[in-house]
Amino acid sequence: MTQFDAEATPMLNAFTFKPNFTPYKVVQPTYNVNAKNGQNAPMAAVANKMIWNVEDANNDTQFNKMLWAATKGNVPYPVVHHTDGSPDSEPQAPDSDG
Repeated sequence: MTQFDAEATPMLNAFTFKPNFTPYKVVQPTYNVNAKNGQNAPMAAVANKMIWNVEDANNDTQFNKMLWAATKGNVPYPVVHHTDGSPDSEPQAPDSDG
């Protein structure tokens, strides 16, 4: 554990001694959950080059930027803020040749 765990707000109020067993009502999605991004989706060319059948085979920065572009559109990708005192910077993806 780290100093962040030590400083975190205790989760005592997240639990109860009187559980509520009332069934909940499922909210059905209003969109096609099986839909895939098309060829014109943001960073589709990058996604087509990624290895999807092996865990952790893709570059994290490229993957995060692809997800950001797909969900945020033209909003600029955020700058990485380090807590160890090193300078803040935008993450750099490695060259395509490794």
